[in-house]
Amino acid sequence: TANFPFVRKAAQAIKAEHRRLPVAIGGIHPTLYHQRIIEECPEIDAIALGEGEEQAIAMCDAFEKKDRSLLDGVGSIAWRDDFGFPRISPRSKNFIENLDDFPDPAWDLVHLPDYFTDHSTWYNPRKLDIKMSVPIQSSRACPFDCNFCSAASMMGRGLRLRSAKRVVDEMQGLYEKHGLTYFGFVDDILTVNKKHILGICDEIVRRGLVFQFES
Repeated sequence: TANFPFVRKAAQAIKAEHRRLPVAIGGIHPTLYHQRIIEECPEIDAIALGEGEEQAIAMCDAFEKKDRSLLDGVGSIAWRDDFGFPRISPRSKNFIENLDDFPDPAWDLVHLPDYFTDHSTWYNPRKLDIKMSVPIQSSRACPFDCNFCSAASMMGRGLRLRSAKRVVDEMQGLYEKHGLTYFGFVDDILTVNKKHILGICDEIVRRGLVFQFES
């Protein structure tokens, strides 16, 4: 939410240079305020509501084919049609259950050194060479109902887990290819399932890897 004014300015700058280039966004703030954004922000062409993997594929397909009517049958999406009118598809309750079905993020498409910064003042009991805190996800959603939290609005109620093996596979790949040893879990609630987080730790130890992580 705090970054949304910058997102608008960035989208406006893009449109000023490339008027026909579609701009799509997603995340918690756009999910919660999609109607106002699609009605009041003409620089935004489409918004994925909640989990955005399937919507992102549909957006790319529609934009590539220059036919936004293809978004009519896609749930959990707000968009501006070919005539500029706001359209909203109802929020779908069909959340992606098996997170292991996803491939790992395409880290090879990111020039990671652009994100390296000085971490010499960070707490570092293992004396690792911390280049960056790598975002990684091991679960989605939360089973609780705290009235101050938007997790359920974004990811639904409950808890969906990635397997410990897949999580540590991704961590190990980033270590072997890029020397990365520090990870920041972006889970809604990392430690709610004790067996899950201990399974990740056990897998790290079993492979003889030396990491630090935060949540």
